[in-house]
Amino acid sequence: MIAPAFLAFVPVVLAIVGNLRQRSAAWNSLILPLTLAVVGLSLVNISVFDPDSLATKRSLSIGIPLAIAAVSLWTWFGIANQSALAKRPGMDAGVWTALIMTGGGIEMLAFMPVGLALGVFEIPRLGLGWDVAAPLYLWGTGLAFLASVGGAWAWTIASQRLPVALSAQLIVSETVFGTMFGLAVHGRSPTVLEIAGIAVLTAGVLTAVRAFHGGGRQSAVA
Repeated sequence: MIAPAFLAFVPVVLAIVGNLRQRSAAWNSLILPLTLAVVGLSLVNISVFDPDSLATKRSLSIGIPLAIAAVSLWTWFGIANQSALAKRPGMDAGVWTALIMTGGGIEMLAFMPVGLALGVFEIPRLGLGWDVAAPLYLWGTGLAFLASVGGAWAWTIASQRLPVALSAQLIVSETVFGTMFGLAVHGRSPTVLEIAGIAVLTAGVLTAVRAFHGGGRQSAVA
């Protein structure tokens, strides 16, 4: 659970880096939305840093550096993706999404031998028969179309129309939806901290939109 907690802060890091590269809003107008995002993300994810999650020194020494590396890679992708689209203003969003999916598929195939060597796959032991792997096929297909293809397509359209700093704030909602679906899967109600975190996150996103739509962007241009 610690890795998703780190990744949840990608929107904040991406917003800062994006505004450093492409000044699309005055920094003083971003202080409030970024602060709300950090507070909201902290409240939603505070439960993962419990004694059970931090039980082994080995898991921390390996997992946290990898989580930080994942945040860096996600940030790099967001910046590189928008830079590439900016050089191709006529690029069709569907074609670009297909290119992203193709590249991602090739990378997965390239790293599969590494995963097999590390023993992180259960396929060699369990097999791929329908009686065993039916949930994998069904959930994998659903995630592929809705999350991977749909998410990449939506992100491509957003990158063509919005500055990185703003689109990064909008994907904070991923944490909100993730929390809600996670609660539904576990069949429990949200805690007071989780409710507060979701509310603060939502307020941060709305504040960010207002900052870019209003005076913040005008100040940056001036």
